[in-house]
Amino acid sequence: TKDENAANITEISSVTTLDEGSEIYVETTELTCSITSLILNPIVTNVTSASYEWSKFDKETGKYNKIGEDKTQTVTEEGVYKLVITDENTGCPAEKEVTITQNINKPTISIKSYDSPSTSESVNRVETQVVTCTNSTLYLETTVSKITDSDEIGYSWSNGSEKFSTEVSSAGTYTVIVTDKANGCTQTASIDITKDENAATISGI
Repeated sequence: TKDENAANITEISSVTTLDEGSEIYVETTELTCSITSLILNPIVTNVTSASYEWSKFDKETGKYNKIGEDKTQTVTEEGVYKLVITDENTGCPAEKEVTITQNINKPTISIKSYDSPSTSESVNRVETQVVTCTNSTLYLETTVSKITDSDEIGYSWSNGSEKFSTEVSSAGTYTVIVTDKANGCTQTASIDITKDENAATISGI
């Protein structure tokens, strides 16, 4: 006779934690700056006792390298992972692969300082980093590129502002941290603002 009830891997779920009650429980196959590790958890049927072997595909050699023998496997790198389970009663194997991707691209940002806000009707905005008597307020603006989703950007300025731009009237170094909320990656930029203290004086009349 032939035992047709071979072990079967119906699915390999990829989650941030196996505790479904946890607030950070997420099912995903993508590693990011905020999700730095994933737990590969197989759903196995038709088996009561089995051995497990996890391996990761090596692009250079074209072969799979063994990485673990537990039922679940924690991974921190992108790649193709394979699980082979062997039914200890029948000796029959079953295997399944899962591909893990990675998105850890940081935003590219820069800061520029102007004498008037971007909403100003003036078309002759001047780029300057010096506070003067005539330009007592400067407008710092962040330019962002290379992000996952332009609608998912977070800004955190050193003066407390959480918008893409901020107003300043004092000399100093101003820093902004930009977060790509889609992958949790951040980038920081700074700009130095000076103040012209050489105000005109009247020595006599």
